[in-house]
Amino acid sequence: MDQSYIFGQIGHIPTRQFSKLNKMFFKKLCLFFILMFIGSYSIANQYQIIDSLKIELKKAKHDTIRTNLMIEISSSYGYINNDSVLFYSQKAYEFSKKHQSNQISADLMKYYDLIIGMSLNNIGSVYNDWGHIDTALQLYQDAFVLFEKYDNNNGMASANGNIGYIYMQNKVDFKKAIYYFQESLKNLESLDEPNSIANTYTNLGSTYDKMGMYQKSYDYYLKALKLFESSDNKWGTMLICNNIGSVCQDLRDDSLALKYFKRGISISKELSDSTAMGYLYNNIGALYMDHKKYDEAIENYTQALVIRRAINSPKGLANSLGNIGLIRIHTKNYSAAQLDLEEALKISREIQDTYEETAILSNLSLLYFDQEDYNSSLYYGLLSYNQAKRNSFEQFIRTVSHQLYKVYKHQNQADSALKYFEIHTSLKDSLMSADNIRESTRMQMQYDLEKEDLMKAQKEKERLNLEKKNKERRNSIQYMLILIGILTLAAFLLFIGRFNVNTRQAQGLIFLTFLIIFEFLLVILDPYVDMLSGGAPAIKLSINAMVAALIFPLHHYAEGKIKNRVLQKVKK
Repeated sequence: MDQSYIFGQIGHIPTRQFSKLNKMFFKKLCLFFILMFIGSYSIANQYQIIDSLKIELKKAKHDTIRTNLMIEISSSYGYINNDSVLFYSQKAYEFSKKHQSNQISADLMKYYDLIIGMSLNNIGSVYNDWGHIDTALQLYQDAFVLFEKYDNNNGMASANGNIGYIYMQNKVDFKKAIYYFQESLKNLESLDEPNSIANTYTNLGSTYDKMGMYQKSYDYYLKALKLFESSDNKWGTMLICNNIGSVCQDLRDDSLALKYFKRGISISKELSDSTAMGYLYNNIGALYMDHKKYDEAIENYTQALVIRRAINSPKGLANSLGNIGLIRIHTKNYSAAQLDLEEALKISREIQDTYEETAILSNLSLLYFDQEDYNSSLYYGLLSYNQAKRNSFEQFIRTVSHQLYKVYKHQNQADSALKYFEIHTSLKDSLMSADNIRESTRMQMQYDLEKEDLMKAQKEKERLNLEKKNKERRNSIQYMLILIGILTLAAFLLFIGRFNVNTRQAQGLIFLTFLIIFEFLLVILDPYVDMLSGGAPAIKLSINAMVAALIFPLHHYAEGKIKNRVLQKVKK
């Protein structure tokens, strides 16, 4: 893959966080967070490319070639090793700055400016990954200025896409995110880059998804899917199928969601991508869980579990075991649920996954509550609550406080029961208030975007009307000038006997005049001929022939008259 121009994070398959509240507990379904760059290369393939580029770098004698190779190596390290991305980008930047301090040609100055732009773009990606958002944003903006200076569409598309991603993912300014993604699309219009366009459509879909505008999100995801399919990018197709499946759930079309999740699994098997396969099986399990179809849910969760054991994914294992344990509680298979949840708890503690641990502790509290072991339920409930409190996991605080309220109520501890009931109620009210604020904000943003679209449409309509009026004015002036020209020629022919003109010259002037009249009539009649003929060439030719046939007798008559006048002039 040629990465001398495709560099940095031109697009991402966005984060999908599947999490829902279910009665008295919080179930974490899965986190599908995969950053995607153009091309579907495995890590092993990427290292092969990097090794070959490093060999070329050692052999390179000219600094132009060396800096270009540094950028390619830097880009190839993307999502593999940030330190290497930073090292090679900084080297390319330093080499370019060093050469710019010398007397060099305009072409070389342009070359090194673009290398600097690529370096800044890649360095910005590293700072973005490290969480230094403002620094990353400034670097992307500096890179864009250099790309814009030389009208480099690929570079501008990349920088705009990266800026948009920051506003979508980190700064949460969706209007700005949409603006920059759309600017990136404009930059890509002149380039044959279907994967880059598909990534940008994906980011627009993700932005609208986060805004709660699921239909628009679905529409953009479908556009991305078509491009990934047309370019035979199976990895991109697999990931976008997951996103479409998720947004279909938001649109309450679970049958369509299931179709896309299953299609994603089919492709993941073709690609032997076990990690993605595990996530997709987990998503299907969650979908069935929502409909309380526990047999289908546990079947898919188990498939995910088997895959995650095979690839040794501790985080995935803890998640799958927690989900299976939850279903076993619902189906009252308590002994199996206890084994699953205890194993999940052990793994989450080993990998220090506090969020997963808090969820599993909550589920253990529920397990013992269902078995009327209120002391054990209280023990795990308090562990979950205190951990949620320390880490500001508001959803867990809300659900576990309700669980603790029920435990204390059964133990006849009214004061403690009331305490946790009030905590749960206040958080429930605040959550509802936050939801209302989010919904109000979403509606306002939707209104603002629709208003902007209407204003753009109105401006475009006004522009087209003005263009139409200017065109009509131009045509009227030209028609008038042509008519004046024809009348001038006709007047000249009318008084041709007064001028020293021979017969051949007179015939030429007559032919020219009638040819112009004929062409002028065709120009005037063309829209009407098109309308009558429907654009059919044979019909248009027939109508034009009829016009010529009507003019021919007039031409013959005028030619005879004028020839007589010329001959009379000659005789005199």
